[in-house]
Amino acid sequence: MSKEDRDPSPTESPPPSYESAVTDVQNDDLTAAFSSLNLGGHTVKPTQDQCLAHLKLLEAFHSLREDIACTDGLFDIHDSFSQSLFPVPSQAKERAELLLQIREKRWAIYVTKATQRYQIWWQKFVEPHSKMVKHEDLLDVTKQLSFETSNIQFAADELPPLDVVMVWHAHMLNPRDFLEDCMRYGKHSLWTTGLPWPAINSCIHNETFEYQCSSTAVKRFESSTGLTWDNLNDMRLMKIECAKCCVRFETPWTTCTSVDKWRGDRPGESGQGFADRLFRVICPYCKIGIDHEFLRAQKFNQDLKLLMEDDLPMPGTLLDLDGKLMTSHKNQHLFPNWLLKAGLYKEMQILLNPSRVPCWKIEDVRKSVQSALTDRNILKAARGYAVKPRKAEKVSIRRMMSRYWTNSSIFALDLVGAVIRQGSFIEKMHAIDWIHSPTAASTMRRLINKYERFFEIMERHPGQLAVPTLDVDLAWHTHQLTPSSYYAYSLSKTSIFISHDDKIPDASLSTAFERTSKLYQSLFHEVYSECTCWYCESIRESHTSTASRLLKPSTSRAMEDSLRAIGSAHPDGDNDDDEKKRVHISAHNAIRPRDDTSRIKAHAQAVKLDQAYRKAVKHAKRNKRPIPQRQEANKGGGYAESYAWGVGMASVPYYSPYSIRAVGALERGIGGIVRRVLVEGRWRQAGVQVWVVAQVEGDVAAEREGVEVVELGDAEVELEVAVEVEGVEGAEGEGEGGVVKELRGLADWEGRDCTW
Repeated sequence: MSKEDRDPSPTESPPPSYESAVTDVQNDDLTAAFSSLNLGGHTVKPTQDQCLAHLKLLEAFHSLREDIACTDGLFDIHDSFSQSLFPVPSQAKERAELLLQIREKRWAIYVTKATQRYQIWWQKFVEPHSKMVKHEDLLDVTKQLSFETSNIQFAADELPPLDVVMVWHAHMLNPRDFLEDCMRYGKHSLWTTGLPWPAINSCIHNETFEYQCSSTAVKRFESSTGLTWDNLNDMRLMKIECAKCCVRFETPWTTCTSVDKWRGDRPGESGQGFADRLFRVICPYCKIGIDHEFLRAQKFNQDLKLLMEDDLPMPGTLLDLDGKLMTSHKNQHLFPNWLLKAGLYKEMQILLNPSRVPCWKIEDVRKSVQSALTDRNILKAARGYAVKPRKAEKVSIRRMMSRYWTNSSIFALDLVGAVIRQGSFIEKMHAIDWIHSPTAASTMRRLINKYERFFEIMERHPGQLAVPTLDVDLAWHTHQLTPSSYYAYSLSKTSIFISHDDKIPDASLSTAFERTSKLYQSLFHEVYSECTCWYCESIRESHTSTASRLLKPSTSRAMEDSLRAIGSAHPDGDNDDDEKKRVHISAHNAIRPRDDTSRIKAHAQAVKLDQAYRKAVKHAKRNKRPIPQRQEANKGGGYAESYAWGVGMASVPYYSPYSIRAVGALERGIGGIVRRVLVEGRWRQAGVQVWVVAQVEGDVAAEREGVEVVELGDAEVELEVAVEVEGVEGAEGEGEGGVVKELRGLADWEGRDCTW
């Protein structure tokens, strides 16, 4: 009997259970609705059926994560480690926390394997004869237009395994990176096709949400890729190619397989396998040491060779600064390629030689590029004149460098981190449980309408970070999974290709959410976050003044009526479980920087929220609504909740950390406006290198260390400053990438080993 004969169809329903008649009717209705989704044809915006199909897929991802994380002994990592290290009953909390970390570690290893499998599928199955794009193709408008015409007709028996689909899904949710990668590797049809909803929906069971593909799909995947269908039966060891001797050898995924690796403050982070943060292996043939830093530097070296030998542009330089395909010859985003070709490549080829000791790191590459930006000869050779780099050129350099900071793969971003960052959103979609709601279809229609309003906010307020709630984010994610439609919609509304940055610090996210909530309420006279948790109440309170209540009583009354209706089911205020099913801020993209000064900013935000919370309690009592209960971090589904899947994942800014270093800048951070820039010659005595690129509103003079005074006049210039201050008394600021507000005691800097 064939596999097709044995396995039930993914859309079949199992025999009815002996439950209540009401439950049976609801389940039948949901099953029927999922079976009749209209997923064909081209759409300008996400549809309710696409959102429902997306919910099914997210539920399949959630089940996969639970199965992998909870499989005891997988990758030789055992739950018993937690019992061995915390055997005493009074250590139950510590034991539970370690058990969670153990399970997250299994998932992180699985995801690392999945990204390797996705890379092979990308290379061997998807348009296997495609060619990488050259500079001449970027400048040919006709070829750009042809990029938007072709399509792939994915059938159900052409789909890859679920773990590969999961990485594909995460890749597309970084829309600029996905476009760049499809463009760079000639996968044009993959971009225009997007996620094949009809095929994927047909492979996910309508009640169990199990992903099931035919034996034909299994055979096709295995024969084309050389991989096995099941991730767990594939790639027992990771294959590494030594950049020095070009010999391939195998290394384990993790070495955290003994209880001793789980002791201490950072359990599970001392391993040296490929999926471990501290990966290190010695090539058995040439004895060179290989780690993640080495692999990233060699990725840059390989891309540099492709540039010099085949005229293939560097990653991060294919799209213009608005994320768009080139439609004119204003190609300043190609500047890094010109700079490298102008002579910088000679130095890098020597310094990136894998035989060199010590081996270069990407930070060394950054320093070399930064030095070239001050070399008048190289600048003149690159673009014909020696004027200092313009803003667009500097941004293009940072964007190129961002492709390497935590990434050694062939793609524009680290896909392991991309999948893991999607974890909390998937968990929240599971908790909110729209997929089992009898009103799921109408919920999808409402959230699509809200998504359109969210885009209107971005259209009206360009340059400001807008933060979605969970319902908006579902529609936003769904739209991005049809890349060509999302690209066209984004450009038609905002004139730029809006990316979905999922690497934003908590404090910045919170401030932007407050602003988004205020704008939404002002424009549409409705509550943005339809939730009564303490965080959302505090955010609303922070932008609802006493004056507005007096001057706009009807609007305020409507808001209160809406909130009263939301909380009426819980008159005692005990609604922790239900809060998980409300549309909070979508915080899955929040990162938490580890530098100490970032916590200063976070603390200030917490104080502000605490003040707003006290006001929210007062107004809730006055209007006879349930009092929003103050929750601890990681409790109750509120904003502070985090579902980071994986241990020791490094967080980095979007374009990090290539930055202009500045001292004495007063006012705001990167992209902000500095009213006056003061750089004094006394800093030379402390051995501090100071660089200021001044773009200031109004008539201001800026000084740069060792360079003439620049009179800006009425020019509108953008300031880009970043300061790194560590362990120095008298330095107050907002951490790496922030701005030092005030510096006192210049003498304290003398004799210190400071990195700027």
